[in-house]
Amino acid sequence: MNKQTDEEYKKSKKVFIDFLKVFLLPMLVNKFFLVYFGVNYSNYPGRGYGYGVIIALLSLFITISAFLWKYRNIDDP
Repeated sequence: MNKQTDEEYKKSKKVFIDFLKVFLLPMLVNKFFLVYFGVNYSNYPGRGYGYGVIIALLSLFITISAFLWKYRNIDDP
C-alpha cells in the first residue's frame, strides 16, 4: 500500500468508529430510555416522565447532529 491509501484507510476507519458510536449509543441506550419514559409517561401522565422523554430525544438529536456537523465537509469514504 502506498502512503495515500494508508491515510484514506485511517480516515475511513475513524469515520466508521465515529459512526458506530453515534449509531450504537442511540440504538442501545436512548432506545431503552425512550421506551422506559414513554411507557411510564403513557401510564402515569403528569408525573414528570415527559421530561425524560424530551431529554432522551434531545440527546439523540444532539448526538446525531454532532456527528453530521463533524463530517459535513468530508466526502464519503
